[in-house]
Amino acid sequence: MAKENVLHMKGGVGETSYATNSSLQNSSAGEIKNFVQNMDGNFSPSPDVFRAPENLLKNGEPLNKENIYISKTSPPSVYEVYLKQFESDFKNFLKLRSMELAVDGMMALTIMGREIDKIISVEGVIGMVLNQMVQEELVEKEKLDMFDVPAYHPREDEVRQVIKEEGSFTLHTMKTFKMGWDANLQKDIVVNKKVRGEFVAKYLRAVFEPLLIARFGENIMDDLFMRVEKFVAELFELETLEFTNIILFLTRDH
Repeated sequence: MAKENVLHMKGGVGETSYATNSSLQNSSAGEIKNFVQNMDGNFSPSPDVFRAPENLLKNGEPLNKENIYISKTSPPSVYEVYLKQFESDFKNFLKLRSMELAVDGMMALTIMGREIDKIISVEGVIGMVLNQMVQEELVEKEKLDMFDVPAYHPREDEVRQVIKEEGSFTLHTMKTFKMGWDANLQKDIVVNKKVRGEFVAKYLRAVFEPLLIARFGENIMDDLFMRVEKFVAELFELETLEFTNIILFLTRDH
């Protein structure tokens, strides 16, 4: 499978590696542990798996021009393609996972979701910065227009529907919790917007850089994420920037 079709974290232990910039993941894991401890049974937390959506071209032209993910400027057909890809991949994941569990075995699963009316996303921020770089002729427009991130943040109702249609599991509990893009740094210490922007940019670089290098090359990465840092810092002044995490407790039926 092509590198651009799969999202994988940046390896190593350097300043921009995922190992060095996983505070957000660790904070989320702490919240998840609190939920799991309130349930009885043995659990096997599992990651979400998603491939790059297909069929985002019409007559050879990209449907999601100037975007790398679903945004308010994306046509409805883009959302539909992303949703269908999520449904296919999540059903396949559940089917394969059910083969590993005994009947009545329980699984805890976490997914980064979204609220119904939430448009802004970390992928959208990266897309806006790339557009800015296209305007400055630092990035080729065609490369941006033909690039779509292999990620999808489902709503709760979309997750419920896929579980019901796939049929291998019974959903016992679904919970959500919010986590700031900056891992709620401001709760523990007083930090300014620059520090928060830097934290988010480093985390996003650790997550997305391998994927972005495969498409746009390594030379623009420092500039790209410096711009992301400044953009996010300003955005913190205007928006409440939070991830919506969905936690599922499921039991295998058959």
